[in-house]
Amino acid sequence: MTAKAKAKKPGKIGRPRTRKPDLPTSTKSSPASLEGISAGRVLSTLEEAEAAVARLKLVAAAAERDGSHRERSAAYAALNASLKALAKARGEDQISDARIFKSQNWQRIADAIAEVLAKWPDAAEAVARRLRELGPTPIERSAP
Repeated sequence: MTAKAKAKKPGKIGRPRTRKPDLPTSTKSSPASLEGISAGRVLSTLEEAEAAVARLKLVAAAAERDGSHRERSAAYAALNASLKALAKARGEDQISDARIFKSQNWQRIADAIAEVLAKWPDAAEAVARRLRELGPTPIERSAP
């Protein structure tokens, strides 16, 4: 390669590097959920996810206060991903019969169906019979 070719090396094209917000190092700013966790203790997956969310909330707050738009976006994207992981670790991402039956939306739907079926007793009986064939609801199973 000639000296002229070496001198004309193109520079990197792309996004400029930005400084990532630093995690707080003071224990005074640590959330209560992180207090009492010793460095040598092995955390459960749930505890790890909760700790990650707590740290990322601090990072997002610091980015909101002192960071650029890009840093805020990155902090909130990481927080969102960690919240999803935490919900999964807690089982909150699962849709269960119990969650459906307890929801206000289902109550509105069930009330509307019952109101309409009241006009046709044969249809109401057929729907009730079919629902009984499905077995008890989670609410009925948990009743004493």
